Amino acid sequence: AQVSASDVAKSNAQTGINMVQTAESDLGVIQDNLQRMRDLAVQAANGVYSSSERTMLNSEFQNRAKEIDRIAKSSSFSSIKLLDGTTGSVDLQIGTNKSATDQIDISTLFKNFQATNNSMPATTNSISTASGAFSQIALMDAAISSVSVTRSSMGATINRIQGTISRLDTR
Repeated sequence: AQVSASDVAKSNAQTGINMVQTAESDLGVIQDNLQRMRDLAVQAANGVYSSSERTMLNSEFQNRAKEIDRIAKSSSFSSIKLLDGTTGSVDLQIGTNKSATDQIDISTLFKNFQATNNSMPATTNSISTASGAFSQIALMDAAISSVSVTRSSMGATINRIQGTISRLDTR
């Protein structure tokens, strides 16, 4: 019974890794969009552009903000929403018993970050003026930092779960 339960626990741990990797991958796409939005803001802050040129830059900026929102709302694993702030409790059963040490709570990864939180760009933000573009640079830096911190935590959690799988393999 212990050997069979250990195999199931390893499978549960791998499924948890897959879930976290799904969220991390979506955050990677979000981070790429944020970086491009920052680049657009830097470009639009330059005084040499006309209002029509800034309007074109702002169009891409807005579309990328919409894409970030779309990814955040659609990111899911096994019907669990990952990045929209609605993720409930997610406990991985990674042991063969029912004690607290046989579970890892990974829901904090998703609760601590939602791609639609205040540090993320809103479509009401604009780079259609040089001053508006300049103010967006700091906002993009904060959003990129927020995503980076979350991705780092996800990577650490994946490593922790992989260590659990290795430990279960030695039993």
